[in-house]
Amino acid sequence: MSIKQSGQGLIELTLIVFSVVIVVWAAISLLGPLVTDVMVAQAPAAANAMEDLVQPNDHAIERHGDKAITAANCFNNGGNIMATKVNPTIGRKMKACLLDDKWFIKIEEENGDLVTMFPKEKFRTLEQILRYMTNSGYTQ
Repeated sequence: MSIKQSGQGLIELTLIVFSVVIVVWAAISLLGPLVTDVMVAQAPAAANAMEDLVQPNDHAIERHGDKAITAANCFNNGGNIMATKVNPTIGRKMKACLLDDKWFIKIEEENGDLVTMFPKEKFRTLEQILRYMTNSGYTQ
C-alpha cells in the first residue's frame, strides 16, 4: 500500500464523518422545533396534573401525622376511588380510596378544598366504608 492510498482512506473517512455530522445536525434542526411545539402543547396538561395532586393540609398532618401522607399517596398514585358521597347538610364530599387492600378517606368542601384525609385501618370491605360514610352523614 502506498502513502497516497493511505491518505485517500483518511480523506474518505473524514468525508463520511463530516457527512454524518451534517445529517445529524439537519435532523436536529428540523425536529427541534417540532419537539419544542409538542412540549409547549403538553405544558398545560402537565401543569393541570400537578394541580390535581392531593397534598395533606395542616389539619390532616396535625391530626393524622404521616398517615395523612399515606392517604395522599392513595389518591395520587393509582388508588381506586371506590365510593363518593355528599353530606347534604354541610355540602362536604367524602371519597373512599382503596390501595393495596387499605382504605383511605378524603373529605373536601363543596368547592373542592381539602378538609382532611386519613386511613381507615380497621376497615376491610366496601360495605364497612359505606356504613361509615352513611353514619357520618354522607348519604347522597
